[in-house]
Amino acid sequence: MSNISNMIGNLLGRQFSFRANNYPDLCLRHRDGRVFLDSVNNNDDLSKEDSAFTVVPGLSGTGISFKSKNYPDHFIRHRNGECFISPYDGSDILRKDASWVPHEGLAGIQGYTFEAIQCPGLYMRHKDFRVRIDRKEGTVFNQFNQDATWLPALLVDRSLRGEWRAIYKIENVDAEFKYSKKRVVGIQLTNSKSVSKTEESAWKASTEVGAEGYGMSCKAMFEVSGMKSVTEASSSSWQSSQESETTEEFIVKRGDAFYLWQWCLIATFADGFQIETQTDIYSGLKNPAPLD
Repeated sequence: MSNISNMIGNLLGRQFSFRANNYPDLCLRHRDGRVFLDSVNNNDDLSKEDSAFTVVPGLSGTGISFKSKNYPDHFIRHRNGECFISPYDGSDILRKDASWVPHEGLAGIQGYTFEAIQCPGLYMRHKDFRVRIDRKEGTVFNQFNQDATWLPALLVDRSLRGEWRAIYKIENVDAEFKYSKKRVVGIQLTNSKSVSKTEESAWKASTEVGAEGYGMSCKAMFEVSGMKSVTEASSSSWQSSQESETTEEFIVKRGDAFYLWQWCLIATFADGFQIETQTDIYSGLKNPAPLD
């Protein structure tokens, strides 16, 4: 994955304020449709709302776009060299003007520099407290690098939650039957916990499936949420594990309640978009213990 792709993945779906590298007390803020470098008063709800932006997939189909929190149909775009927030009208020109490529900060890798997709070589920077796009020219590169480097302060992260769902259930079985399912089971030597390889392989097969443009795969969802059993790390631990093929089998008696359970993980992004993914099916007469 390229460095730009990594940076896009770090920003997408989250809500930030963007502070100037050389004026860390000042933020990107819109006011009367224009974008300024301005102070934010924690006791002033309007200034906090005006300086909050959710990073979404680039409206042009590449890069990223900045969606205003308090005007959620408005995006930061450039026009005649200056930056504004404009309502989305579906036009090709707006989609391009409102799309940006993130780079490592010109003044330091802890920040970001945003290049206009419509105007390659022009970068979002502040000058005289207005935000505009400019090209690096002349001998004052250090000043430009400072003005064009932005420090994101996370306001709202993507949240993750998991839950067991009963995808099939019979509350009162009317005739006795045998439930049987073949599984490949191993012992993870790293933590001595039994894990179903069926579960692990099901996740591995879907690691590239995620929200288009959000850079959020199933594997990444588990890594962010702290789940261990089905991350890439557990995949490597299987290489040193002892495996055996077993058959999960038990008798369901008449009158029993029988369930098939599935673990679902739901990611919610700052703009309200949700994706979810599921593991293998578990059987049993009661809710299984949570994965860890």
